[in-house]
Amino acid sequence: MSQRPSTSRLVSLGLAVLLWSGPALSEPLTLEGAEERALAASPALRIARLEVAAAKERTSQAWSRHLGDADLVVLANHFEGARLVRPIAGPLTPATTAALPFDANQLHGGLTWQIPLFTGGALLEGDRAASLLESAARAQSEHTQAELRYNVRAAFRNALNLDHALTAVRGMERALEQSEAAARLRVQAEASTNVDALKVGFALASAQARRAQLETQLRTARGLLAALMGEEAADFELTEPPEPALEEPAPGTADGLQRRDLVSLRTAAEAQTHRAAAVRAGFWPQLAFAGNVFLNAGLEAAPSAPTFEVSVLLKLPVLASLGRVPALREAEAQEGVARERARARALEVGTQVLDARGRVEAARAALLASTSQRTLGAEVARVEKLKFDAGTGRIEDYLLALAQQFDAEAAAWQARYSLQTALDYLVLATGTGGSR
Repeated sequence: MSQRPSTSRLVSLGLAVLLWSGPALSEPLTLEGAEERALAASPALRIARLEVAAAKERTSQAWSRHLGDADLVVLANHFEGARLVRPIAGPLTPATTAALPFDANQLHGGLTWQIPLFTGGALLEGDRAASLLESAARAQSEHTQAELRYNVRAAFRNALNLDHALTAVRGMERALEQSEAAARLRVQAEASTNVDALKVGFALASAQARRAQLETQLRTARGLLAALMGEEAADFELTEPPEPALEEPAPGTADGLQRRDLVSLRTAAEAQTHRAAAVRAGFWPQLAFAGNVFLNAGLEAAPSAPTFEVSVLLKLPVLASLGRVPALREAEAQEGVARERARARALEVGTQVLDARGRVEAARAALLASTSQRTLGAEVARVEKLKFDAGTGRIEDYLLALAQQFDAEAAAWQARYSLQTALDYLVLATGTGGSR
């Protein structure tokens, strides 16, 4: 005799259902969200931004050299005998001479300064070099950000492509399972031979193996995307982005000359030119305004009045010029290295632009072909299925048509994502900016 469950048991069961959370739902991830997370977590981008900050501070250091030097100085002296605490200032009379302070232990403290008046252009050339290096660092940071965006977009679309391919092969697997069951029924009804069922079973096993391979590839692709976002776990659900307008950059701006990494190298080469000019300026005479204000006191004599001095210094570098000769040669060599790097990058950019244009053309052709292939594959598979069910078609034709149908479905998604990635690469290669 069955018993009706008590109210307490129903309440307990309800609480258990509420408390059991089950497996965690995957977090939806959009393409824009992936970019934002990657931009916030990328070590390479952080390094590039720190390089910009360091270059900015170096520019400030270069400008601060125009202010010269000012130091607070304290001197404590012990002499073998009493010496003058402060310099003699005329006119000298017997009274002033008798009042001069002498002491063997003295203390001097005050302010000294030296302000450059003429450096042969060394300070100005240093300012220009530092400012250009700051611009070069900023341009390189922008290119690093563009590269990161491209890598994230490519990884995101690759994962989506594998996801759609996995969906297609799962659909093929389900269709083959139904076909295998139908084939075995036909064998039992002696409407076909056991070979047909074995052929369907082999096709099903192949589809299962392909599904396992795609699942592995998808896990790897999702792991790569997670790594680009600075995360260890790939616990997210990819959201299909809206189909963008597939337009190429304008022909007049697609030569790659404005690409930020190339601009960075050319700016750095120009900075090295100014650095070499700053070293050359060191051979010129140097003119500076100098002075000091001191308080001079003897530890045993009475404190004396403060003293000050103002001077205009003209320095003719002699021995220092010997050290500047190898410094100049080094600066000129560094200038040559920087210019060759910029030239090599320009050639590389030109090659990448040609490659990018070829990728776009090939991807457009593949997309056009995949559209026709998808329509044809679905129709051929439908016809072969009808023929096979009616007993007028061969199992080989049906299995081939079924494989072609799902291959065409996967190829259509792949062609779409390939074209979008190719256009993104063209934008990166040409440095035309923009977002897709």
